[in-house]
Amino acid sequence: MVKLFFLLLFFPVVLLAQTDWQKWEKKDVSYQRTAPFLERDYSLSGEDVFGSATKIFINTYWVLFSNLDGDNCPFNPTCSSFLHQAAKRTNPVKAVLMFTDRFTRDMNPFNRGSNYPVHITGKFYDPVELYLLEENSVHYLSPSHMVQ
Repeated sequence: MVKLFFLLLFFPVVLLAQTDWQKWEKKDVSYQRTAPFLERDYSLSGEDVFGSATKIFINTYWVLFSNLDGDNCPFNPTCSSFLHQAAKRTNPVKAVLMFTDRFTRDMNPFNRGSNYPVHITGKFYDPVELYLLEENSVHYLSPSHMVQ
């Protein structure tokens, strides 16, 4: 009985383990990641006075901290990009308040996943458009939604 059980168990395993019929081909895989600082716009062209001051502050932050610390912001866009976009779209006071709100949410590691949809990069998606309080620009996305 034990021999029969062994044959019934062992024979299908040996039969299914044969992979001679499958062709294995070489696959070219690139493990290189693009550096985030190569994608950033460090120029001050086309900015007003507040936009230029904000951009100088952001550029200083990028050069002194962000490039050395790495890509650690859990949000997309990053907090510094969020500040720059908010400064372009709103006034100085509102941009700083929006950034402060975003930065305090960035520092809170508890219960993030249940509040934000996930971007295709694996980061939480939290764009400036959701905080402009303009009726035509706010589009609610559920936290289970994957953003492309």
